[in-house]
Amino acid sequence: MTVALSPLGASIRDVARTVNLLIRGKSNNVTNITLTANTASTILSFADIESTSFVGLTPLTANAATALTNIYISSQSAGALTLSHANNAQTDRSFKVTIIG
Repeated sequence: MTVALSPLGASIRDVARTVNLLIRGKSNNVTNITLTANTASTILSFADIESTSFVGLTPLTANAATALTNIYISSQSAGALTLSHANNAQTDRSFKVTIIG
């Protein structure tokens, strides 16, 4: 015998799946960015960014780790932020970006 789920049953299953994903850290609030070479700023556009969001950077290369000592968020609003950083020709200053809130 087959039992048909009501729309409410499907919704509960969807909520449970979402909660389980969140428990495992799958909140889709992570992206990557590489600092723009030969400029002093880089813009990150990401739908989850708000003016009050916490933004964490994890360097993915040695040059990114060095750049981390001289990088800051110079502006932040809904959907985008600007990172100010050293102006040099390095093209491998890559970071994992985590956005919370």
